[in-house]
Amino acid sequence: MRIEAMRPGQHGVMALCAILVCLAVAWALAAPRTVPLVTITVAPAPRGPVPSRAGLLLGPCPPGRPPQALLLSLRPGMIRVRDWQLYDRTRAAGASTEFVLSELWGYPQNNYGGRGVPPYDDLDRWGGIVRGAARAGAGRTMLRWDVWNESNWPKFFVGSQQQFFAVYLRAYTVLRQELGPGAIIGGPSLAIFDLGFLRNFLAFCVAHGCQVNFLSWHEATEPPGDPAIISAHARAARALAAQPAFRAAGVRQIEINETVGPHDQYFPASALADLVALEQGGADLGARACWTDMAGRSNCFNNSLDGLVQPGGEHPLAVWWLYKYYADSLASRLAAGADTPRVAVIASRPDAHTMQLLIGYYRGIDNPERKAMIVLAGGARLGSRVRVVVRTIPVAYEAPVDALPAVAEYMADPARPIAIPDLHVNEVAVVTVTAP
Repeated sequence: MRIEAMRPGQHGVMALCAILVCLAVAWALAAPRTVPLVTITVAPAPRGPVPSRAGLLLGPCPPGRPPQALLLSLRPGMIRVRDWQLYDRTRAAGASTEFVLSELWGYPQNNYGGRGVPPYDDLDRWGGIVRGAARAGAGRTMLRWDVWNESNWPKFFVGSQQQFFAVYLRAYTVLRQELGPGAIIGGPSLAIFDLGFLRNFLAFCVAHGCQVNFLSWHEATEPPGDPAIISAHARAARALAAQPAFRAAGVRQIEINETVGPHDQYFPASALADLVALEQGGADLGARACWTDMAGRSNCFNNSLDGLVQPGGEHPLAVWWLYKYYADSLASRLAAGADTPRVAVIASRPDAHTMQLLIGYYRGIDNPERKAMIVLAGGARLGSRVRVVVRTIPVAYEAPVDALPAVAEYMADPARPIAIPDLHVNEVAVVTVTAP
């Protein structure tokens, strides 16, 4: 296969030329076989900054554990919360605070917070609780209101669609009365994507004068599926909201406010694949879900940033590093893509002399647990020789990972293939190419 770098045109000699990165995937089988090359194309010019699709769900618990520095390094786009204790930490991280109102009422599993009835059977009392939350939130900035969590999942809501719509309408009406037209109100935060539900929801709001400023659902399915479905769902929801019949619903953003399922929560490549899918689908915001840890404890409430750091401690887990490097890539992103759904890639340009790639070989629904050997080819025309440093974000589950030492570091000719050590399925390679 002939690999050629694209010319940068008028960008000047210091511009980073297009890169063709070939991934030669060699699997260890009883009967060895050759797999076709995978090509990653990286565009020559930075696209500029991109917004973060990495958020958190109930993760940064007070009173300061884990340390704020571990949160700030992730630059989350938003954090979903259920009380005001996290607001200061969320704002300090530069993230939007999304208040989940249903947490104030409770769910079937706790007898609706001891009330014994769902909110649609006591709308006046529900409205009073929403009013109290609105008054507590008055004057707070970067605030969003999520009316009900997983409104199509019996664990959290057992009523019909129409009963949920009534609950939403009452909350919307109260929030508008208290906070005015600037309040950002949305939902339905479905447990599973359901385009028919979303269509009925928007139609209801058009008919009853409510708005859905962000349209939201969850993609943390089990067993894991194809991350490309996330992109397809986001595009379908945006197209739905753009239909003339639904424009009065006022959808401004598409939000997937839980991603990464329980099986994949410690797999760096799966987290990378979901982030790439959110970006490719045009979702405006996203958030990582929280699950039980390996001891059966909830990492929603144990000061672990949704299972990214040791509970209450100062040590990051391996997957924390994926979100940290993702945050670092936001300022100057390069357009990049692979010609196979089994490899997720994000490329960025920290400075004029450096390119950095995150490459994850993730487990798809038909992707067996085997090794992959990755080879970079083509040329970053940063000079006749470049320094290549490779680090691996491993699958270390709940073991602390305080640093990512280089697993390879060497000089290379950027016009020739650059060998990268084996990358195991579910890991992420952090590849830095620099002109010395």
